[in-house]
Amino acid sequence: MEIINRAILLISSLIFLTACSPEPIFRLQHDHDDESVRIYRGMDYVYSDAENSSTILAYYRHIGNEIVMDLEVINYGNEYVRFRPEDISYRAYLYRYNNDENSDEGYWDEELIAESKATDPEEMILNIDKRESRAVARNRTNTVLEGISGTLYALDDLSSIGSSTSSERVARDVRRNRLAMERAERREHFYSQVTNLNEMRTYWETSAIRTTDLLPGESIAGEISITNIKEARVYIVFIQVGEDLHRFRFLQRSYTP
Repeated sequence: MEIINRAILLISSLIFLTACSPEPIFRLQHDHDDESVRIYRGMDYVYSDAENSSTILAYYRHIGNEIVMDLEVINYGNEYVRFRPEDISYRAYLYRYNNDENSDEGYWDEELIAESKATDPEEMILNIDKRESRAVARNRTNTVLEGISGTLYALDDLSSIGSSTSSERVARDVRRNRLAMERAERREHFYSQVTNLNEMRTYWETSAIRTTDLLPGESIAGEISITNIKEARVYIVFIQVGEDLHRFRFLQRSYTP
């Protein structure tokens, strides 16, 4: 029994330490020659030139499950280019140690673990509008139910005038105060939720890169987001501008707080 208790205590301690330990901090570092990099306000801007276009990409930060980056696209061609978020893709790799069958030595290789497109702002805006619509509907339902409950409680109070005891009147007052506080909390949560959704919508509308027609000599700049894969050690970002393909390579580092 003592051995079992010690084992349970050890397992519980490990679970507690795991649950309370801070999450690692992630950063991306470019893997390019210094000739193609410019530093401004602590951010590394990586330049890529092609026949008819140029792109400039800089890592900003990890936010939740997303990696946010700054991107500028310049059209140097003679024709307009329709640039879309779906023209941005990435591949994520981890390092895998492989044994060489023909020798005693092995080698580290990059293994592809994920590939996808950048986050689509239009899809995010649509999802935000859906969430706001559901929040408004829930608030409308709560308002109707509160009105019905308030009417029923008022009728109950009227019917009991003169016959209720002092303790019953106190209980009704406590109930009314509790319901009033619950209504206030629901309203505060609703307005806070709608405000946050509106702020998120404004971000995807104004700060993120959206589908744009670039005339000759025109450019577009804004933020893009790709999924944060914690196991990844290498990210390769591909940006298609017309017939030009730009390639950026970043190394992901993790730091323990």
